[in-house]
Amino acid sequence: MKPRVLLVNPPGKEIYFRDIFHSFSSKGCYLWQPTDLVFLSGRLRNDFDLEIIDAIAERAEPGVVYSRLHGKSYHAIIGLAGSVSFHSDIAFFEKLTEITGSRLILMGDLIRYQFRQVLTRYPFVHACIDDFSSEDIAAYLKDENSVEKPRAMAIRRNGGFTQTIPLATTKCINIPVPRHELFPLHAYRLPNNRTRPMATILGSVGCPFPCGYCSQSTRNYKYREAENILEEIEYLQTLGVREILFRDQLVEAVPKNFVALLEGIVRKKWRLGWTCNSRVDTLKREWLPLMRAAGCHTIIFGVENPSQRILDEWNTKKCNDETKALFEEVRKNGIDPCGYFILGLPGETKEDVLRTIDYAVYLNPALTSFSLPSPDFGTKLREMAIQKGILTDHLDNSDRSVDATLLNDKIAPGELQKLRSLAYRRFYFRPRYFLSSLRSVRSWTQFRYHASEFLHMAKGLFLAY
Repeated sequence: MKPRVLLVNPPGKEIYFRDIFHSFSSKGCYLWQPTDLVFLSGRLRNDFDLEIIDAIAERAEPGVVYSRLHGKSYHAIIGLAGSVSFHSDIAFFEKLTEITGSRLILMGDLIRYQFRQVLTRYPFVHACIDDFSSEDIAAYLKDENSVEKPRAMAIRRNGGFTQTIPLATTKCINIPVPRHELFPLHAYRLPNNRTRPMATILGSVGCPFPCGYCSQSTRNYKYREAENILEEIEYLQTLGVREILFRDQLVEAVPKNFVALLEGIVRKKWRLGWTCNSRVDTLKREWLPLMRAAGCHTIIFGVENPSQRILDEWNTKKCNDETKALFEEVRKNGIDPCGYFILGLPGETKEDVLRTIDYAVYLNPALTSFSLPSPDFGTKLREMAIQKGILTDHLDNSDRSVDATLLNDKIAPGELQKLRSLAYRRFYFRPRYFLSSLRSVRSWTQFRYHASEFLHMAKGLFLAY
């Protein structure tokens, strides 16, 4: 009999995301699978009997989870803990170890960067994962003592703990097909989905670009080969999944592999719709017809800011000059372009923020997200927050977003929050947007998701001010 391992996304008072060493709360009702656990379910499937609890998707209170696991024990529990919810996460897992008597392994943004403090303060934590794509996790679970110098893990041992050893650059990280059937697939959704259920696929880890406001540039970039991803899609087809979110930071980072993936999907003639992330300066227009033929209906671009000066200051290595033309080309191919924007980066003025809002309205993407600069672990923004005394390296100061507005010394925190509210009102409450949004709806499911997100946003905007 295989050893039993439990993978857990803990409960939360809000919809929390704790994946790919990044944590934040949902701005709406959208939710995707906890990406790290999906990946690990593939990495561990051949050697362990897996059980998965996604308490966020199930809307399960801690007491419900405790009752479900009462009387059970596991070879190990692997849990997610995010800086956005760390104190409630760690209290939940302490109780869980008492109930099950199982050893606990944690991973997440704070866990990766502050594993020394976590292992020192919380004796019920047996190990911390630095890289969920590492093969050492399975080796450690099979025989803890066999991993003499663990890579990408810190392990409690001999009254102390080992240090993490950064993985050497690895280009390929193929894995067995993840255990999607163990997740509550009908609970996941995005506002642009045409159907349900939805599954999440991670085809690569990290990002090859060094943007100063993004934590993903701190990871060695690794990718799965197209055939390995196609095996996962084929399995999802047997589960009735026709909607996929590719969680890669940049789906086309390895062009040859990306084209092979598209050609494979077209060759298989699968019924499929999917969403992905991209950059305006790396997505080739000649790929768009093939992407549409493969089922792509939404591309989310990190536009961030219309000012080249600001983009250069944050080392994004891109230019937005062709964004408007690319968005039009994307639309011509039957794909919805969406955009991420950041308001109020350090050094920006109120006028700079208003120009970004104007630019978003000018581009008129299908969906838009306006974020404030968050001092995520591993970013230049976090270094600035620590230098300013806004954040510290102590676990008691773990939420990386609580004082994000304090990073900008040219715009008062309250003013920046109001500017973000203005951005959402100006973008979404336009007759032009309303009409174009209605024309883009392709299914009853998509209409319901759009309406739900719109009502959730409107409630937040008009009750806040």
